Amino acid sequence: MGDALFIIGLMPLIYTLTGSAFFMALVPFITTLSRFLSAFLAPTLFRILHVKDIMVYSQLLKTITMILLVFFTLFWLTESNTPLLYVFVSLLGFLDGWASPSSSALIPKIVERDALLRSNSWMESVSQTVEIAVWPLGALLVATTSSTSALILTVILYCLSSFLIWKIVVPAPIYEEQELPSLMSEAKRGWRLLIRRKDLLALTVSGIFISSANIVWLASIMYVYVEQQLQVSEAWWGYMNALLVSGLLVASIVAFLAGARIERFFKALLFITASVMMLAILGLSLTTMPLMAVGLAFLYGCANQIKGLLEVTYIQKQSDEEDLPYIYAAQEAAYLLTFAMSVLGFSFFVDLVHVQVVMITASGFATVGLAVLVMFSRHINKLSNSE
Repeated sequence: MGDALFIIGLMPLIYTLTGSAFFMALVPFITTLSRFLSAFLAPTLFRILHVKDIMVYSQLLKTITMILLVFFTLFWLTESNTPLLYVFVSLLGFLDGWASPSSSALIPKIVERDALLRSNSWMESVSQTVEIAVWPLGALLVATTSSTSALILTVILYCLSSFLIWKIVVPAPIYEEQELPSLMSEAKRGWRLLIRRKDLLALTVSGIFISSANIVWLASIMYVYVEQQLQVSEAWWGYMNALLVSGLLVASIVAFLAGARIERFFKALLFITASVMMLAILGLSLTTMPLMAVGLAFLYGCANQIKGLLEVTYIQKQSDEEDLPYIYAAQEAAYLLTFAMSVLGFSFFVDLVHVQVVMITASGFATVGLAVLVMFSRHINKLSNSE
């Protein structure tokens, strides 16, 4: 909730000061690069601190950074020092890069193995429900008051989040006496695990290509798609985005309610969801009917969420707990770097060709991601205990 409010408050502030959409687009780009660097360096912390402590420290530092940002916007922000806002954006993105792999690695420590899929689904459904509610309410808050109000509320939510994370009970020693590892050896640990295990390699490489395909949902691509392909008003991008998020939410609820049955068909669902994602993007590239487009957005959201939940649960069940943060950090670094490169590449590409070519290219990336899963299916099948 706080992260969404931060974006809601920051974007209008930047646009008011600069009047440029380009400077607004720098926010996700800088955030992604900062999270990539953080995810690459995060493994050096995992042998020194417990994942819960990393989450606590990360959230506390984010809170302090947000407090400084609020004071900066209230008393010192001018058009000439607007670039300093990106320093705060970078710091917050960097701290998020610590928290994300730690959060995924913490779940198996506090949840029974048989309840992992339902727990992951519950967390995602709560997150998406909150996101659906926060965006319109946050926009209303900014419209009726100011951007600073959203940032102040973000500080309050960050403080509450820090307290709640601190109160999490983890039935494991928090600190272990170990020799301080070298930066390079720890940074490589997750990558070595991904390369050594064919199932993790397949999921990660497939995820890299599908992450590139996901770029079509960026506002800069969707706005052009709605205008050139569907030839309707910009409001339809909002409808497509709403159906996409609704698909994510519905899939999370279904996975929560039918977790055990979904796990029994892990491998089949992995291929089906990857196929649906590929076909949905291909369908978007071919259709000119707005209603079909929003329907495909909903299907894509459902398939994307089920696939993501299956993969997260699979990794949690098939990996040692001490390896999990390293695996997630390496995966996140790979996905974030791919996303950053895709943002630049596709945004440049869409200015040169018709958006339909961009969508077909994205479906090609999704097809490669599906092909990787098929090629490595034998390894995934052997390591899965859910079928």
